[in-house]
Amino acid sequence: MSLYIMLFLILSVFLYAENHLNEDLMPRAEAGDPDAQYQLGTYHLKKMEYKDARYWYNRAAEQSDPRAMNNLGVIYEDGLGIEPNSSEAFRWYKRAAEQNYATAQNNVGVMFYYGEGVGQDYLEAYTWYLKAANQGYTEAQKNIGELFRLGEGVKQDAVEAVRWFLLAAEKNNWEAQMYLGDMFAIGEGTALDYEQAHKWYLLALENEDCEDKELVMNKLSAIKEK
Repeated sequence: MSLYIMLFLILSVFLYAENHLNEDLMPRAEAGDPDAQYQLGTYHLKKMEYKDARYWYNRAAEQSDPRAMNNLGVIYEDGLGIEPNSSEAFRWYKRAAEQNYATAQNNVGVMFYYGEGVGQDYLEAYTWYLKAANQGYTEAQKNIGELFRLGEGVKQDAVEAVRWFLLAAEKNNWEAQMYLGDMFAIGEGTALDYEQAHKWYLLALENEDCEDKELVMNKLSAIKEK
């Protein structure tokens, strides 16, 4: 079998599965199933059909689906198919966060931290990060570590920063791994330990989610010179 035929068959199977998914979800979504409405919104979001995504997320949000509310926040924050609107993004994140949805709680914290769509308030950022972190949400745990390291919204406490970074780093959050490397590299909140710094920088570098390999590589190179 030629490569072109094989690729054609794979693409045909993919398109069939995708269309079948849509056909399966549509009747359920139109009948008022919020989970199907959310899934259909996500289906359209992945295809960059933002108007349809927003429509189905709104339908699900009307039935208090926090995932749909959170994704509406993303659409408004990033301006997907519409003008960016941080106030509207915050409103949707807050509605989802109030239903104890960890992703949205972290997003509310981020909005408070940067003052986007709401007045800047580090203490409120900490409050919402903590709600998400207590549910094991690693991004929020990393964010709390940053607050303690910088003394923003909380009393500056490097030891506490290390504790939060470690919680997130052990769950494979690349930024927390990098920050933990920083703490060991300069002996902040923990004993100076280049071996541990090297370990955490390397884990961050090899992490498939790492978004800035050049930065981590530079930190790793600096440690190797010591």
